[in-house]
Amino acid sequence: MRVVGVDFVDQSDEFDRQAVIYFEAPGRVDFRALLTDLARALQARIDLRQIGPRDAAAILGALGSCGREVCCATIGPLRDPLPQGLAREQRLPNNPSQFQGTCGRSMCCLAYESELYTDFRQRAPRVGAQVVTGQGEGVVVAHAVPLDSVVVQLGEERVTCRASEACPLATPRPAPARHG
Repeated sequence: MRVVGVDFVDQSDEFDRQAVIYFEAPGRVDFRALLTDLARALQARIDLRQIGPRDAAAILGALGSCGREVCCATIGPLRDPLPQGLAREQRLPNNPSQFQGTCGRSMCCLAYESELYTDFRQRAPRVGAQVVTGQGEGVVVAHAVPLDSVVVQLGEERVTCRASEACPLATPRPAPARHG
């Protein structure tokens, strides 16, 4: 058992005090003996609530690999499991440990950012497309979705520009096959 948080509610003189104890445990645990000892020590009614790893991360808070506070704490933990394809859709490495949150589950931000990636793919020129930018003509060699940008190879130089500033060149139609 790992205690994650405690809410101590001192309601009034007319009502009992109550302590709500949030804990994590690998399985179902019987704490009847512990309840009586805690109730006597705290002189309050005890409510033990077993929570999952995402809820524990929301209570404890932490910094994610992006350097910001974990999504579970700022937005709230997801209630549904994440679809397997989200990491692939966002072109993350095929190693689950690299997109695992502090809770040990897939990072919630994968679900929150999914719409951003879908929208970007619909608007931005694909990798390999010929484009015109403010600096000249080139080929898209990478996407930077969080920055809403594309990386364009212009001869020997690579430049990053907003996806909306990279205009695809008209692709020439293939010449009709000649029979004869």
